[in-house]
Amino acid sequence: MLITRIILFCLLFSLITYGLNYHISKSLIHIAAFFSVVNIVFALKNRTVNALSFEVSTICMCTVFLIAATITIIYTQIFNNPISIRHQQNFAYPLFYFAIILPSVKVTEPDYQLIFYAALIGCINMAGAGIYDYLQANSSTYRTAGMQNMPIIYASCMALLTSWIAVEFFRRLFNHQWLLMVFCFIALSIGYIAILLTASRGPIIASSVIIIITFAHYLASIPSKKKVIYLLIATGLLSTFTLTLTSQTKLGENILNRFGVGINNLSTFIDGSKKSPTSIGIRLDMWQAALETISDNPITGIGPGTHHEHFIALSEKQSNSFNANIIRRFDHIHNDILQILMSFGLIFGSVTLLFILYPSLFFIQALRCNPCAAVGLMGCATFILCGLTDATSFRAPSLTLFLLTTSLNVVYINSKRLVGKNA
Repeated sequence: MLITRIILFCLLFSLITYGLNYHISKSLIHIAAFFSVVNIVFALKNRTVNALSFEVSTICMCTVFLIAATITIIYTQIFNNPISIRHQQNFAYPLFYFAIILPSVKVTEPDYQLIFYAALIGCINMAGAGIYDYLQANSSTYRTAGMQNMPIIYASCMALLTSWIAVEFFRRLFNHQWLLMVFCFIALSIGYIAILLTASRGPIIASSVIIIITFAHYLASIPSKKKVIYLLIATGLLSTFTLTLTSQTKLGENILNRFGVGINNLSTFIDGSKKSPTSIGIRLDMWQAALETISDNPITGIGPGTHHEHFIALSEKQSNSFNANIIRRFDHIHNDILQILMSFGLIFGSVTLLFILYPSLFFIQALRCNPCAAVGLMGCATFILCGLTDATSFRAPSLTLFLLTTSLNVVYINSKRLVGKNA
């Protein structure tokens, strides 16, 4: 029992410190994995099954994590190159760690408040680090990265935490828990501001969509039509005020310009013109080349880190329909789904993607009897949305945070089910 509590608190402190120092947070996860190994060994030796979790969802989660990691390692051994090795370190290792940790994580009903407080403090800490980084730069066009090494990765991590807090904010609001609602509002506000300061379009869209969906879900649960009308009017006025205020600042102009360039590149893609080498244009070229590569190699894929040569060959075959010389410089294609399917093929790639899809399905099923499952579901949706324009699955900081938040919510929902069965 003591070991399982140590593991839980390692994960909670890891969540709190995530935005302040990633290496400290990662070390706490390593410690949790070590104690989990000890717990598993003692449980097997003493045959104390109560020390481990044998919930079906936990076993399935561990299985899909191990399979995804194993497929990556096998492909890395076959296609041995610097990019594939880096993908293995960033992708396979976090999955292995949490496959080891999950069986030893146990929570009780009161622990959810501790998990919620850890997420709240973690969101504020991470947002504060990003805002401080932006202020230190003293430039309106600076893209903050907080304590991470890239703005897009920091924005993806921040979006994961704000999606959690958004669900908690609306839940506390409609349950009239005013004090906690205020703290959630503060964390959500500075978290969203921090995402805006990164000027990363994918996470901005992802977090905005999640907040709107969450708001609409709780809005639909209000019985009084009058309350709905008032809330819609208030939301419209607040949104108009926010957009007007943002558009009048240099930061707002920078963000709007980036979205304008993206829309322009999308229009050139639709009318068939060759795309200009901007961030959106490069992404569109990558996705076009990836889809054609998947079509040519649907069974086994081309292997991780080998897309450079394939893109050049495709470009020559199709009379340079995309900027192959530019996109071949990147070690990923800014889309997790296409990256995995292109690297591992449709069969092994689809199996690998279960590390995202299974938790999503679990939370959808659990949502029927436990409203707290919305936290995990919105986290999965955020990770998927960010991954459509970035490589969040192949970056250890964002993947590890996704696994950390998902695991904590899964074990809590399992604990609620056990309480229901025992009752």
